[in-house]
Amino acid sequence: ESGARILQLHGDEPPAVLAELRTEERWELWKAVRPRTVEELHRSVERYVELADGLLLDGWHPEHRGGGGMRFPWELLEAVRADLPAGLTLVAAGGLDPNTVADAVARLAPDVVDVSSGVEATLGQKDPGKVSEFIRSARGAVPVATALPRSRSAEATPRPGRR
Repeated sequence: ESGARILQLHGDEPPAVLAELRTEERWELWKAVRPRTVEELHRSVERYVELADGLLLDGWHPEHRGGGGMRFPWELLEAVRADLPAGLTLVAAGGLDPNTVADAVARLAPDVVDVSSGVEATLGQKDPGKVSEFIRSARGAVPVATALPRSRSAEATPRPGRR
């Protein structure tokens, strides 16, 4: 009813929940994960790759699931970025702000960058200047490795079983 096009799932949803949501075919599903090791990242990809349209990488915090401003270890993704399945949207989140987003884009070549607390003036209040600066920095960044697999661009071929 809201007209949402993308659902970000930030809990401990098992693949069965994504499979149930997938049957409705009303939205893209982005599964948020908070990897601390390359092994955790690989397990997350294996667990959700057949059901999620995107993988949102967020920072790990023992008490918060997203929105805590914690950065995930970028070096994990740098080491395996080229190995991620074609067609899987990669979303970099956590710890991004106008000063860090260009480095994240250059190092990780994400398809999407996600920001919240990094552009706030106070808790829950966005700063229009920070938002504009973030967008300028993100758009001006150039990924170091331009030959990395891209996700759902116009020329991308959807993976089997996906819409």
